[in-house]
Amino acid sequence: MKRGTPRHLKTSRLARRLGVPKHSAVGILECLWHLTAENTPRGNIGRYSNEEITIELDWQSDPDELIRTLIECSWIDEHPEHRLVVHDWPDHCEDSVHVKLARAHEYFADGTEPKLTRLSAKERENIEPFYTSARQAHGKPTVCALPSRAEPDPAEPSHADPQRAHEERTSNPSADSLLNAVLLVSGDADTHSQWWADTVKRVRNAGQEHTLEECIQYARDCADPNIRRLKDLGELPRPPGKWIATKLKEVGIHLPPAPNGKAARMTN
Repeated sequence: MKRGTPRHLKTSRLARRLGVPKHSAVGILECLWHLTAENTPRGNIGRYSNEEITIELDWQSDPDELIRTLIECSWIDEHPEHRLVVHDWPDHCEDSVHVKLARAHEYFADGTEPKLTRLSAKERENIEPFYTSARQAHGKPTVCALPSRAEPDPAEPSHADPQRAHEERTSNPSADSLLNAVLLVSGDADTHSQWWADTVKRVRNAGQEHTLEECIQYARDCADPNIRRLKDLGELPRPPGKWIATKLKEVGIHLPPAPNGKAARMTN
């Protein structure tokens, strides 16, 4: 927890509006930040429903009441794309969250780059060019939208309508967004990033992007005991990366050779 949170006026306001002791309000915030760091490190907590969030926060009353109060007290913000994001998450999250996103070549939900200061010199040398080139492409020094969320091109007829552009982004996830998501859920960013990049390319060539998205979401839900119980899901029979690879193979995706040259490694 960020130092000073128990004494912050927003914490006292949250406790008063919820009708709970301050220590309970502090616990709610701590649970919110743990949930975010572990399951939605970009800060896009709104990918869970209000009920799912409040189950994780052990809130026993009306889920909508708690979410509404957290918004009113500026602990979470409404977002046009992600529904809900944790307020100022890039500024307040732990360094480990920055490291996780950087290793996956990912951005925070508001487009902020993760800090690279906690990476080793070798990792920074390998990762920094990705963010440098993105900044140069977008002309922004520290904040940059993900490639899948680039501003619409006014000259492109299909992007003239913002609603249509949003629908196209939703129905056709970019290779970068799919790769980042699968690396986060699988934990393979350090060892299998190129293998997954090749796999994502094959998934897109086969038109199976939504299959991969569904597998990623299912793996995320299964990793969370409370969400798994809420949705009556079982545990994955193998590590997330191997499970996803197996499911892709089942729908006819010809997987690339594994890094050690044994094609069966990712599915056995």
